[in-house]
Amino acid sequence: MSKYSPLTLHLQVCQQALVPMRFAEIEAILGFALPPSSRQHRGWWSNNPINNVMTKAWLAAGFTTRNVDLAGEQVVFAKSAAATAPAPTSGFAEGAAPMIWSGRTAKLPLGDHPLFGCMAGTLRVEAGFDLTAPLYGDAEVDGWMNEKAVQLRGAPL
Repeated sequence: MSKYSPLTLHLQVCQQALVPMRFAEIEAILGFALPPSSRQHRGWWSNNPINNVMTKAWLAAGFTTRNVDLAGEQVVFAKSAAATAPAPTSGFAEGAAPMIWSGRTAKLPLGDHPLFGCMAGTLRVEAGFDLTAPLYGDAEVDGWMNEKAVQLRGAPL
């Protein structure tokens, strides 16, 4: 769990399409100060998922940033189109993992994924068969590789 997860959880429960927040509010939710670069560089608030760990926090909640005001120390989180789209009704698509709320914190439920063990019993290995043993011996592989090398060089066998 990221140290920015409290922001993800906060945004996930927000019903508004636009969530304006002051940097101080974000720090209160996180429980620590934002890095100095967040107040100096607009790029720190970009929506590029490889930008920084904090970016992943609001993207995971289905939000993007807008109207970054470094001088006023505020930002607007906007629900992304993907977050407002209806969930698929069929197929293998999954929504976000359900959260179990306990006071002010959220936890992921324990247990296996619903597909865990779905392929059990579909493959049989013959008794005594060693799955870790090489399929071909060294001599066979060396001979094959030598033949291929000769073919690649264009020389006749």
